[in-house]
Amino acid sequence: MGRQRQGRLSSPRRKKPSQAREATAFLLLLP
Repeated sequence: MGRQRQGRLSSPRRKKPSQAREATAFLLLLP
């Protein structure tokens, strides 16, 4: 279980920076 939890956290953690970058571009394009 502990090992599976780390692998699952790695997935969302890697996607987090990607979404944050897209959100920043979206905000810059909005204004």
